[in-house]
Amino acid sequence: RQIPAIHGLENLRQAPQPFIIAVNHSIKREALLVPSLLVIHRDGQWIRFLADWNFLMIPVVGWVMRRSGVIVITRKSAKPAFLNRLKPFFEEPTSPAERVKAELAAGECVGVFPEGTVNRNPRRLLVGRVGMSRLSLETGAPIVPVGIRFPDADPEQPLPENAVMEMHIGPHIMPPALATDRAPSIRAARHWHAAV
Repeated sequence: RQIPAIHGLENLRQAPQPFIIAVNHSIKREALLVPSLLVIHRDGQWIRFLADWNFLMIPVVGWVMRRSGVIVITRKSAKPAFLNRLKPFFEEPTSPAERVKAELAAGECVGVFPEGTVNRNPRRLLVGRVGMSRLSLETGAPIVPVGIRFPDADPEQPLPENAVMEMHIGPHIMPPALATDRAPSIRAARHWHAAV
């Protein structure tokens, strides 16, 4: 009932593995529903999504996310602030970027919400973070874009949390080939990010 339509499943099946899935992020429920449906439509093959550590503190939600093998990001502060004392328990010895590279090297697909936060404006994407693009350039992993649309939502109002969604999976896009003897420049990462 929450996601009555998924378009472009053939693009998910035809993408060369491993790949990075990039999804826009408009409401909080996407963080559970979208990865779950993608795994179901990949016949149970996991996608290691990056997830904010704050979600792992929510009962049941945190358990589900841990079981799915999320790559935890501890960049943001918690609200209320006293919960920040728990942050060290969620930090990993290696950076999220290194864990993403390890997952891709092992043949696992990775998912990310590049906007970096919930964006309730149904008419535009946030600029977001270039980490996904940089990792795609460094590893050569293609990106599969997934657009979440809200056909019944009023485009002039912020999206309500209970809005009905549609998923639109686009064809994979390959990163441009760069010199492999050095890390991609921030300019190259921003250019690839803008293209995605």
